[in-house]
Amino acid sequence: PENTTGFILTPNLWEAAIALLAKPAPAQPIAIRNRAIGLALFELALMPMELRELSLESLVRRQVAPGSWVLHALQVEGQGIGQTRKMILSDGLRAAIEDWLEVRNMVAKSPQQRALFCARSSAAQPITSTQLINIVTALIKEAADKCGQPPPPRFGPQIVRNTRLTMWLNEGVPPSQVAVWAGLKDSRGLYHLRDHLNKEVNVLIKGSKNSP
Repeated sequence: PENTTGFILTPNLWEAAIALLAKPAPAQPIAIRNRAIGLALFELALMPMELRELSLESLVRRQVAPGSWVLHALQVEGQGIGQTRKMILSDGLRAAIEDWLEVRNMVAKSPQQRALFCARSSAAQPITSTQLINIVTALIKEAADKCGQPPPPRFGPQIVRNTRLTMWLNEGVPPSQVAVWAGLKDSRGLYHLRDHLNKEVNVLIKGSKNSP
């Protein structure tokens, strides 16, 4: 379920975090992984569990020439209505994931580890929810320091998701399309963001909330 409080990042905090993610990561596998995780969250607004459950099989490649394939999208799977979807990657996010894949074997302990964003553990499992929260929290705190703003009241991947969804809506993307990108059944799942939406968008969201 969505976070009903609907906290989002301020524009300055968002831009500061994006600027940090735009910089190449230090030549350390965990730093490279964390940058790819951050970009995936900020660009695709994935649910925290969805990101953790991505696997090597989630990578979608397309052929650009005979015998030549490039990373193109992430296939997100879910049991809920609308959760299964293909998320197209930007050039920056694709490059970040490819950088991570080049060093992933330095973190994964065995071929049985299929999680895309794995942890340095002998267990064949993805990063934990706590590890994901810590990764995002560190990024947001650094962004707050960079832009001279106080940190937000909440940390973690959900506030990033909320902000990305709010930005899409206020940029004029129809709520029905944002719901598809968000993996929601319909636009009523965006109702918790109403306090952050432009008036004309808020009317659409409220209307969807009251519809059958």
